[in-house]
Amino acid sequence: MMRLNSLLAVCVLMFAFSCKKKEQDKVETNNFDRTSMLVNYSDNVITPSLTDFSTAANNLYNVTLLFSQNPTQSRLDSLQNELKTTFIAWQYCSAIRFGPPLEQFGEGDVFPKVDYIDIFPSNPEAIENFIKNNFQNLNDIDLPSRGLNALDYLLFDLNDNDSTILNNFKASPNRINYLKLIAMDVKNRSNAAVAGWHTYKSDFISNNGTSATSSTALLMKQLIVDYENLKNYKVGIPSGRVVQNGQPVFYSNQVEAYYSGYSFDCMKNNFYAIENLWYGRNKRGYDGPGLQEYLLETSGGPEIAVATVQQFEIIRTKLNGLPSGRFSELLKSNPAQAQELYLELQKFTRHIKSEMVSVLGVYITYASGDGD
Repeated sequence: MMRLNSLLAVCVLMFAFSCKKKEQDKVETNNFDRTSMLVNYSDNVITPSLTDFSTAANNLYNVTLLFSQNPTQSRLDSLQNELKTTFIAWQYCSAIRFGPPLEQFGEGDVFPKVDYIDIFPSNPEAIENFIKNNFQNLNDIDLPSRGLNALDYLLFDLNDNDSTILNNFKASPNRINYLKLIAMDVKNRSNAAVAGWHTYKSDFISNNGTSATSSTALLMKQLIVDYENLKNYKVGIPSGRVVQNGQPVFYSNQVEAYYSGYSFDCMKNNFYAIENLWYGRNKRGYDGPGLQEYLLETSGGPEIAVATVQQFEIIRTKLNGLPSGRFSELLKSNPAQAQELYLELQKFTRHIKSEMVSVLGVYITYASGDGD
């Protein structure tokens, strides 16, 4: 009996060694240069995206200060335009949640969702209460009352009635103070993320393995999380993904940038940013080594890369086919179009969430389940 047990033990060890050897062979035969990929991401994708967001947020704050001194229509127009620019610039940063940007922007993949920049829907009742009581400490202000969507609520009217917005600000110094407080927080966080990245990027580049704490794993994880947020929060939940009593429930008032109607612009640019991150390119068109090249040089990867590109094109076509106007109105007039977009986004999930991760052998852990 002892001899049998010993034989079994030897067999188990030989099997384990064989599996380990195969895994080592798999790693050794993949000569892809992850360091060069990480350099490209840091220098050509992440740094420009963070810088653009910081520039936009600083301009937004400066125009906020001008508006606070004299709330006129022309200054409101400028402030509304700067908010749109900042919203769009943010879309290229929402997946950059590792290192200092993680500290400044929030995790993005926990529940309840922690996001200091772009949590939505906003909380108008709480915002009005904070304004009434002249809150000046952001630690006392809940997340749905902060960030870009809080500014969206303050600066826009669903009926496009700018005179109401101007009168509200002119009648309430507290409202002006709250506007400045929120804009300043977005500015400070964007600046801190840029400054922090400059000191962190050498660690990002040197951490070139495939473990759960490696830079490649962090990059892939946040790309996936950001995609899930686009699919579920920006498209799925508003367009009837939630079902009650066998019927879809539409949350047309829970879209991003609800009051301004910038939802489509945010949605499209969020998708373009995710697409660019996968390719390893920036929005200026520079294209370096990215996850696409990593897949093309990995056994079993080229097929996944081709399928990913094909689905990217299908989703892009669906997005570009969306009408002008408000997403919240489309959910009322033609919800099927939004649901079709969600279905195509859903089809894409497996390419980046399971197939890519499996083939590349990168270990990814999540803070919580983020849904499918």
